[in-house]
Amino acid sequence: MQDLNNLNILLENLNKKANNITPILYHTQDVLLSKSMDSFEKEEDAFGNTWKPTKSLKNKKFGKKKILQDTGVLKESIIARNDGVKRVSIGSNLSYAPIHQFGGKAGKGGRANIPARAYLPVNKEGIREDLICPKSF
Repeated sequence: MQDLNNLNILLENLNKKANNITPILYHTQDVLLSKSMDSFEKEEDAFGNTWKPTKSLKNKKFGKKKILQDTGVLKESIIARNDGVKRVSIGSNLSYAPIHQFGGKAGKGGRANIPARAYLPVNKEGIREDLICPKSF
């Protein structure tokens, strides 16, 4: 009878560990943030698409700077977090962040056409699973 109790305790502990995805959430959060920082460094999205060069007067006036890193505010605003249960999120709270991620019309009267320069590791299809799937869990 004692052996059966020990087995049940062991199985219960294994079940608890299997249901605890917190380490996977933190791993995924770290990978998403790392991939985003890589995009700024490489000037390409997480899918390997090179960002379209900028025509910014600031770059011409002050020498070449990395794309989307004039001040570094956008890059530093990116936050990845998890809810400890089942969700991981990544993003920026800056009002101009989406136009750089997805592209579109901007400026007075929408005269400026901003190309998409995805810095978050997501696209219209979602997240590439091979970027974040933990191999060691």
